Amino acid sequence: MKKYSALQGLRFWAITLVVASHCGVLSQGGVGNDIFFALSGFLAGLPFKSNAEADFLSIKKYASYYSKRFFRIIPVYWVGLWLAAFVLNIFSLTDLTGFESLLLNMFFIKCAGHLWFLQQEVVFYIILPVIMTIAAFLKMLFRKIVPGKGSADFLIFIILITASFLLNRYLTAEIFYLNGNSNKLAFRAGDLLCGTAFSYLYKNLTVLDTRIFKTGFFFLLSNICVFGFLFMT
Repeated sequence: MKKYSALQGLRFWAITLVVASHCGVLSQGGVGNDIFFALSGFLAGLPFKSNAEADFLSIKKYASYYSKRFFRIIPVYWVGLWLAAFVLNIFSLTDLTGFESLLLNMFFIKCAGHLWFLQQEVVFYIILPVIMTIAAFLKMLFRKIVPGKGSADFLIFIILITASFLLNRYLTAEIFYLNGNSNKLAFRAGDLLCGTAFSYLYKNLTVLDTRIFKTGFFFLLSNICVFGFLFMT
């Protein structure tokens, strides 16, 4: 996967907030989690082509997506769980109902401790192809009724970012929850979808004149935005 240096810096800031929060220095650990979720949504959406309708009109594309995600995450995750079960005696082979159940943790049905974070991301990865397929068909529709190069892409971004806002506001644990961190947790789909929305926008910036991004004014403006973001977090 292509490396994005700017995102590495953002990861560093997010993990700093999380670690500082766990050490009792700051209380913004939740903000760090939000940043990580948004980054995951952004990176998950990038592999899809900007003309995403070409990606998910065949079973082969779905199979390729899921197989790559599976072999990137699950084998290492399962090895870690089995080591924790047999070496550290953290998880139980006989428990089939509790949060310490090895079987339930393996399949993200119930996740103990900090494994809730990966549980949230895996569930989002499972539904992401469906989201992108809907976006693809909407884009084909918009192309027919909205003139202008890139207009359809921008409308998809608006739809995704609006959906992100609504999910963050209304998708509570009372409506839908995941069993993680020994509790019922709201599904953080809004944070993840926010990142996906910006990945969709990012991939379609090629319709713009990129010379403006190399000017001194844009460099100054972008740095002001970055430091403003860091200050707010």
